[in-house]
Amino acid sequence: MSILKRFLAPIAVAGMLLTIPLSGTLAWSSSCGGSSTRVCIFADDGFVDPKAGISGSVSNYNDGSKYYNTNILINDSANGGQNWYSNQAVVFHNDAGNTGGAFCMNPLVGYSTIGWFNNDRWSSHLVGASGSRC
Repeated sequence: MSILKRFLAPIAVAGMLLTIPLSGTLAWSSSCGGSSTRVCIFADDGFVDPKAGISGSVSNYNDGSKYYNTNILINDSANGGQNWYSNQAVVFHNDAGNTGGAFCMNPLVGYSTIGWFNNDRWSSHLVGASGSRC
C-alpha cells in the first residue's frame, strides 16, 4: 500500500495545481463600473463586449489573462476604455511597467475607440493620485 501512496500523492498534488488558477488571471472581471472594476478595457470599438475591468494600477497585462469567455488576451488588445474613478486620472501605457506611449483618461471619461497610435497596444496602466487630471 505504501508504494501506491507514493504514486498517488504526486498525482493528486499535480491535479490540484492544475485546477488552481494563477493569481494574475483572477484580478480582471467581466464587468465594469462597480467599486471593484473602475478601469475598463474593451477588445472592440464602441464599448462592445468583451470587456475586462479591474481597480487599481496594473504594471503588466502580459500574465495570460483573457477577456471573459474568450481566447483574447487582454495584453495588446484594447480598442476602447473607460475610467470610472470619480477623481483620479488613469494613464494607459503601450509597454509593461508603465513605459512606452501613453494615453490618459480623465475621471469618469471613456473612449469608444482609442485611435491608431494606441489601438491594440496597451500593456499597463497607472491610476493617478486623488484629484489628478490629464
